[in-house]
This record gives sequence, C-alpha cells and structure tokens, in this order.
Amino acid sequence: MVEGTSPRVAYWGFLSYSHKDRRAATKLHRRLESYRVPAKLVGLPMPAGDVPSKLYPIFRDREDLSAGADLSVQVQEALASSRALIILCSPNAKASVWVTKEIETFRQLHPNRPILAAILEGGPQDAFPDPLTRWGNEPIAANLRDGEDGWRLGLLKIISGMTAVPLDALVQRDAQRQLRRVMTVTVSAMILVVAMTTLAAFAVRAQNDAERQRAQSEGLVEYMLTDLRDKLKGVGRLDVMTAVNERAMRYYGGDSVKGQLLKARTLHALGEDDQKRGDVAGAEKRFLVALTLTTSLAQSEPRNPAVIFAHAQSQYWVGQNAEQSGNLERASTYYRHYAAAGHRLRQLDPANPDYMMEDGWGHLNEGIVIQSQAAKIGSEAPGYAERIVASNALFENAAGTFALVLAKRPADQKVRFELANTKAWLSDGYFYLKDFNRALAFRREENALKRRISKSDPLNRSSIFTLANSHYAIARILNRLGSASAAQADMDIALVLLNDLHRADPGNTEWLEQLALASAYQSRILLDQGKRGAAKSSFLSARQFETAAKKVNSPRSAEISDALRGVPF
Repeated sequence: MVEGTSPRVAYWGFLSYSHKDRRAATKLHRRLESYRVPAKLVGLPMPAGDVPSKLYPIFRDREDLSAGADLSVQVQEALASSRALIILCSPNAKASVWVTKEIETFRQLHPNRPILAAILEGGPQDAFPDPLTRWGNEPIAANLRDGEDGWRLGLLKIISGMTAVPLDALVQRDAQRQLRRVMTVTVSAMILVVAMTTLAAFAVRAQNDAERQRAQSEGLVEYMLTDLRDKLKGVGRLDVMTAVNERAMRYYGGDSVKGQLLKARTLHALGEDDQKRGDVAGAEKRFLVALTLTTSLAQSEPRNPAVIFAHAQSQYWVGQNAEQSGNLERASTYYRHYAAAGHRLRQLDPANPDYMMEDGWGHLNEGIVIQSQAAKIGSEAPGYAERIVASNALFENAAGTFALVLAKRPADQKVRFELANTKAWLSDGYFYLKDFNRALAFRREENALKRRISKSDPLNRSSIFTLANSHYAIARILNRLGSASAAQADMDIALVLLNDLHRADPGNTEWLEQLALASAYQSRILLDQGKRGAAKSSFLSARQFETAAKKVNSPRSAEISDALRGVPF
C-alpha cells in the first residue's frame, strides 16, 4: 500500500504500453520507482496528497500479473487502485487495442485522476491512442525523444503530473543534485591526482586517470552550460541559472584550450543572466573578459574551428549588449566581426548545420542594426527607405539559411525559433515601410511557428514569452489597419501570457518591460473602440509596471513612458 493513502490506492501509477515497447517501458518503470523525491519537498501538502519520498509501487501491465491470473480482472483491480495512468505513447501504442481499453477503463473509474502521456516515438498525432484526444483535450505530455524533453526532463514532467509538485521545483532540485555531482567528481579527481603523483611507479597510470577525471569534470560543466541551462530557461528561474553558472565558473576546466573555451562560455551565460536582470553594465564586464580570453586563443590557434566559434560568440555578445544600450555604431562593428567569423566557419565546412546557423545569425544581426539605425534617424531622413530595404534583404538571406537547417533538423525547436524570429524582423521592416498587409503576413507566419514550438513544450516559459510578443505585434498591426476588435483579441492573449510570466518570476526585467508596453498599448486599442473605462484600467496597470521597471533601472523605461504619453488619463 502507498503510505498515507486510502486502502483502495495501492499504486502511485499504472504504466500502460504496447508489448513492442516493453524495453522502454521497463526503463521508465525502473526510473519512476527508483526516483527519490528531494527531501525538502517530501510531506508538502498537494492536491494529490502529501508529497511522498518515493513513487513506489508503479504497476506495469503484463509484468506485475501473477502466473495463471485472470488478466482482465487483475488489470481492472490495478486500474481501480492507481492514482494516475501513464501511457507510453508511440505508433505501437496507438495501434494497441489493449492500451485503448486501459485508458477508457481508467477514465470511467476515475474521471478526475491524471492521465500522463510519455511520448516515445512520433508526435501526438501519430503516437496518442484515440481516447487521449477523443474530446479534444490532450493530456499532460512529456516527450522522451532526443532533441525534445529527453529522458531527464521528461521524467520530471511525469513526476510533476503525478504529485502536483510544480515542475520548476523539481528542476531546481535536479540542478542542485547535478551541482553536487560536479563537486564530488572534481574533488575526487584532485585527490586521485595527488595520491598518484606520490607513487612514482604509477606515474603513467596517474596521468591517464587524471585526464579521464578532468574530461569527466569538463563533460559535467558542458552539461551545466547547455542542456541544464536550456531546461532552466524553460522554467524561467534566473536565480537557479545564475547559481549553476557561478558553480560552473569555479570548475571551468583548467588552463587547457578546452578549459578556457568553457570559461568563456560560462562568462557569456553569466552576462546573459545579468542582462535579463537589467544589469547591462555588469553584463558588459563579463563579455569583455570573455572577449579578451577568446582573442588570446584566436591569436594562438587561428585555424581552430572551436576557437573561431568561441571568439565569434564573444564578439556577438559585446555587440548585442551595445545594441541594448543604444550604441548602434559599436554594435555594428562587433556584429560585422561576428558575421565574418560565421562566414569563415561555413567556408570551412559548408554542410555543417551549426556553422550554417552562425552564418545565418551573422546576416540577421547585421540586418537588425541597420534597421535600428533607420528607425533612429526617422522616416523623413534621406536614405531611410534604402536602409530598411537593405536590412530586409539580410533578413531574407538569414531566413533562407535557417530554413535549410530546419530541413536537416526538422525536430530542432531552436532552429524553428530562429526562423520565426527572422520572420518577425521582416515584419518590422515592412511595418516601417508602411506595407502593413505584408507586415501582418510575416507576423502570422512567425506566430504559427511559435505556437508549434510552445505546443511541443507547454511549460517552457521562454517559449511562452516569445509567443506573447508575437500576439502583441499582431495586435499593433491589426489596430493600424483599423481592426481594433481583432487587435484586442490578440492583445488579450498577450496580456494573459505576460501576466502569468510576471507572477511566476517578478524579478525578470524583460518580462516586466513587455508587460508594461502591452498594457499601455491595450489602453489605446480600447480607446479606439470607445471603451474608456477599460482603457483607463489598462493605463493604470501600465503605470504600475512602469514604476516597477524604473525601480530596477530598466533600459526600456523611456520606451514605456513614450508608449503612455498622449493617453488621456
């Protein structure tokens, strides 16, 4: 029996799957039953009951059945006494009559208990058995495939659905566990090296062991800077991201070329976190230290692709920070260096998707600066239209490159995001040229891509933020075209998403800024419809967000004030 539950609840979950997927089912079953809930979460009251120390037992169909038992009776008893149903989804499962019956039976027995989908192969359309989507509502889903959630995050999503513990709390504890492992491995490596160096007879062996331990440490730091960081971005936890980055900085890998490259990447990550908190000056310091480091490496190893790549990232971040600070000339200089490095990488290996992306980003960033310079000089200045046309040409080039990479990596949501982002910049270009219909068309394309990204990972707050921005931009264009009611529909969506994000992480300056701008523009749209009372309420909300942004020295405070200027309240 499960501790602290009624006698009728014997299992934390019932795992249903196709016999053809039994190897993956065995793996998932073992990981669920062996998972230990972090001690600080155990005992917390949740809607599903107090959080347990472990999720044991999990009933696995056809494994937990006793020999000679009446199959249907025992399965029904297990379904009746399970807190949740977990479906291992694949085309095999979709074709399984057995899985379908188990879903239908569980839902009949427990209309309100959670059904969780773990996608093993294919997308929801190919992998979900019919009862999961029969009423138009997809279950909570974790995608176990590489390039999606993977097994680590997918497991946490399932556990979150079973226990009602928020996913970000589980991810944070998982990150802390990874940090402790890094420390343990690194300290062990140091002890091993010291011990081995005292034994002259085993000098060669000591050297090999030290190299292996250092490689293991660098591999763990690599995980902290890539996969773990992406997962933390998804749940929007700047505090945990910074803790991970600072710990990685202490164990960056030594004075080898690889170690120095890891150190530069860590500095880039810390600087990016500073930016999200509104600390542009702090970010600049980190980016310049990284630039000095990669410049030295580039001078000593000018033909090393990894060094060229790292140096390009340093140039990008200095340029991007200059752009955020309004120094477009400085941004343009560093973006040109970055674009040249991306072009060089693509020449070294034209078919390499990573190098293609760098080349595409080079064109994209150059276009952004040119467009920003045009906006700064104003539409009446000589050469304004020519600058916008030139920036659009660069965006078209970047979009073409990203589309080629997406064809190579159709499941890569990061590439899909960059293609969507480029469509957004093209939309802005046509907006500046007052071609609002083309601007709207490109924003619609961007929105479709971002909705697909968000649907693939509905708990990813970074994806939610970009989707909110897309609806905000569409609302502005529709209002300019005279469709205030249609504009309000998109702006309502943007504000719901942005308010949810702000409540989840009030310290995220970027989310606060966009919420303030959206609230200010909403008041204008409501005024255009004659809804003065609602417009005033939205205006007052925008004022509150403006005050909060100024308290944290937001670099977009002036932009927010401009958006509020002229509203008659």
